[in-house]
Amino acid sequence: MLSILLEDIRNYANIKQELQNLHKDNICVDLKEEILYFINDYCPFIYGISKISYNRARRILAFCIKEKKYISLLSVIITNDQNSNNQINRYIGCLTIEERNILMQYLRTKYKKYDK
Repeated sequence: MLSILLEDIRNYANIKQELQNLHKDNICVDLKEEILYFINDYCPFIYGISKISYNRARRILAFCIKEKKYISLLSVIITNDQNSNNQINRYIGCLTIEERNILMQYLRTKYKKYDK
């Protein structure tokens, strides 16, 4: 169990660093929206929330607590938090190791200029 948690923490740190490099180099300017697009099964939130996105959001404890209080999913996922770093942390935190790797593969493919 500890080795799985340690692997998850290492993967999170590596992915976060790669995302910061991608954003810092101005390769991907709207990083937050790109991650949300991926989380919502490659669909803009304006068209609704996918079942996959809903299940990913349920991995966040705060969402599960708010869900019981009938607060909408959109208000939890797309908050007015001015600190985009907090939002990005929340978004990649609700992804599994495999999903984070797929996210990076998607971003690398979309922005071919980016080399790891």
